[in-house]
Amino acid sequence: ATVVIEDEDGVERTWRIYGEDEVDVEGGVLSWKSPLAKAIFGKREGDDATFRAPGGMREVLVLRVAYDAQASLPEDVRFTLE
Repeated sequence: ATVVIEDEDGVERTWRIYGEDEVDVEGGVLSWKSPLAKAIFGKREGDDATFRAPGGMREVLVLRVAYDAQASLPEDVRFTLE
């Protein structure tokens, strides 16, 4: 998912929520296990979310939420159930 939030200071930030192995905070990629990602999980545009940051509790406003389509797996990586 890609989420655009606004913090208490009115600063907008775009975050992409991925798996733990893909984290790149400088590049705007958070783990789904991060406090911010957990706080915004299930939220909709216009919702507030509160989470614990290293400096204390923070609140953000969810401005946009988008779910990007995933590319199909290559044929040699597909799994079959038998």
